[in-house]
Order: sequence, then structure tokens, then C-alpha cells
Amino acid sequence: MKKLLFLFLLIPQLAFSQYTASNGKTYNVGDTITIGKGTAVNGGFLYIQQYGFAAFTVIDGGGTLDDLNMSRQYAGLKAVIKKTVIIKPAGQEKTCFIIRMKPFNYIIYVESAIESGEIK
Repeated sequence: MKKLLFLFLLIPQLAFSQYTASNGKTYNVGDTITIGKGTAVNGGFLYIQQYGFAAFTVIDGGGTLDDLNMSRQYAGLKAVIKKTVIIKPAGQEKTCFIIRMKPFNYIIYVESAIESGEIK
């Protein structure tokens, strides 16, 4: 039974360990990407947002969804892709990368971030 559970946990990680984006580049878990320039009015990032527990604390603390956007201070820095996930907001599939920029984890909406220049 433990082997079956281990196999079940391993399959999703293998299925999403690499992604070929619309720019023709193949991204793998462990690759380093460069954070571009934020496209929000204040210079922050529209397509890179806090992810996980930190995001819940912002919203529960009375923050808005805009408060989840990555700050412009991260422009030009490098990050390592920790995980590739597919989410389905409003029924549309979106491929996302999870990265760690201390002190938070962030989710990158890959295609939108590439198109806008938020990642290179």
C-alpha cells in the first residue's frame, strides 16, 4: 500500500517537470529564469503573485488581490523554478511556475508573464 501511495505522489511531479512555452523555450524544474520588469502601474508585477500560505494571510488580513502582486524590487533578479503546475481558473487551463523569492513563494502565470516581459 505504501508503494502505491508513493507512486501516486510521484506521477504528478513527473508529468509537469517540463513545459515548452509559446516562445519555443522549454523550461524544466530546476531551471533559472530572469525576472523582467513589472507591468503594473506602480512597477509591480501583474502575472507574478504571492502563493501559498502567505497569500491567505494577505487576503485574511483585509488585503486585496493587488496586494499579492510581486514588488518591483525583484525586477532583474534570478529565480529557480521549483514546480510546474496547471491551474484552471474559470475553466481555462493555465500553466504556472512556482518560484521562491525570499521570504515568499510566488506563482508565475507563464504565458502572460512571457508575453508582457515579466519573465525572460
